[in-house]
Amino acid sequence: MGKWLLLFIALFVGLGACAGGMIAWLSWQPLENGDTYMGLSRTMLRHTPFSTFLVPGIFLFLVLGLGNLSAALLMIRKKDSYLSMCMGGCLVAWILIQVGMLRGGNGLHVFFLLIGFLQFGLSRHIIRVAHQHIPFSAHQN
Repeated sequence: MGKWLLLFIALFVGLGACAGGMIAWLSWQPLENGDTYMGLSRTMLRHTPFSTFLVPGIFLFLVLGLGNLSAALLMIRKKDSYLSMCMGGCLVAWILIQVGMLRGGNGLHVFFLLIGFLQFGLSRHIIRVAHQHIPFSAHQN
């Protein structure tokens, strides 16, 4: 059950992050022209070092999107859950940084923060049950 849930989370986050990253990429030109795009506006970025969503969109697509899809592929191929654990940590960090930079959050931020913690914790649990060692840990035998 846990492995299936973890696979679902990785696919859900991966596909959503790829879609979100594409929306952020596509918003570049309208935001440069002073328009809004699918709910995104330049005023949202006033407290950040970015003038458009291009750089955050690239990160969202490449790291959280393709990273989670790669983690899902590894799980399908019966490999370890290390990448999924890393992706859960990246999602938690992404949400915390995003809320800090935007100086506020909403229900989706809370939802994805909890998903990130669940992904990290469930991956860690599966690794422990399978008696796999965490890379670079002090408990190497």
